Amino acid sequence: MTDMMDGDQVQAFLEHLRGLPYVKGVRLKDSSKVSHDALLEIRTPKGSSVFILEMKRAFLERSATNALLALATSEKTPLLLFARYIPRPTGERLAAAGINFVDEAGNIHLQLGKNYHTLLLGKQPDRRAPETKRLSAAAVQVFFTFLVSPEAIQWPARRVAEAAGVSKTAASDARQRLVAEGVVRRQGARGYQLIGAHQLEERFIQGYGRVLRPHLRLAQMSAKDRDPDAFVERFSEVAKQNKLPWALTGGAGAYSLDRFYRGGETALFLPTLSKQLQQELLMLPDHQGPITFLRLFSPLVLWPGKTSRPVAHPWLVYAELLLQDDPRALEAAREIKNRYLDHESSIA
Repeated sequence: MTDMMDGDQVQAFLEHLRGLPYVKGVRLKDSSKVSHDALLEIRTPKGSSVFILEMKRAFLERSATNALLALATSEKTPLLLFARYIPRPTGERLAAAGINFVDEAGNIHLQLGKNYHTLLLGKQPDRRAPETKRLSAAAVQVFFTFLVSPEAIQWPARRVAEAAGVSKTAASDARQRLVAEGVVRRQGARGYQLIGAHQLEERFIQGYGRVLRPHLRLAQMSAKDRDPDAFVERFSEVAKQNKLPWALTGGAGAYSLDRFYRGGETALFLPTLSKQLQQELLMLPDHQGPITFLRLFSPLVLWPGKTSRPVAHPWLVYAELLLQDDPRALEAAREIKNRYLDHESSIA
């Protein structure tokens, strides 16, 4: 089991399950052969059911919820989520997708075949102070660096800072935060070891949508092109003329990788967005526009794989896709994860 929640917290979730009249026993099983937090067995008068246990210490936000929805469709064993709090709208989405859950307040969804079904929503959480200090955009950039280059965990803070595009202090603080949270283990005077790849991914996904993306957003625009690929083609030519590094992300990036899903929106990374570039591309600011420019914060943003157009690293493409509620976008996110990211971490 991971350090995401301590023993007392886990027992509180188990007690909520044991309180259901048809549950006769609950026990954690050996999870050494799976990459998830744990396996959980629930015993009833009609037999036993085994679940993949996912534990979320932070409040579920849009990206984390969408990641769970994408994961659920790829697992043969059903999921059971232990979460700090699940509001009604989130609970309804999870239940509709067949994801079982329990939160600290006692909100529950449990489906055991056709024999037993409980859906309890609307209980409010205790109002408690945040358990950790506020997450910074710089910290999320460091988390991204560690996901892309796990060996970077061992690097001196200065080298981590250069790779992540942050200050040396921010790089050091982000790594120490992971040490304090049990995601990274200190080895000797200067060594470090990643022991919680699953938690590192969660922190990046949560932080990307909530903190990093708003920090990186340069502008949202509309252009004359009705076909989004026509705009990308024009942008590619202008970027080439100006020797401007750039990379597609989200649906546009996913389509360049796998030709599976495109969507009507285009998000891309570039170092800066000048007035001259806007004029060359015949773009106008538009808060509802389909084109989003994000600051290219690190060389690691640029994925070295062979594609017809520059694409951001699949971790960024994946995180961007999880901000969308379109089922096809979530399916594309799952495909990106399975094909490009699962070999980089222990997360399935």
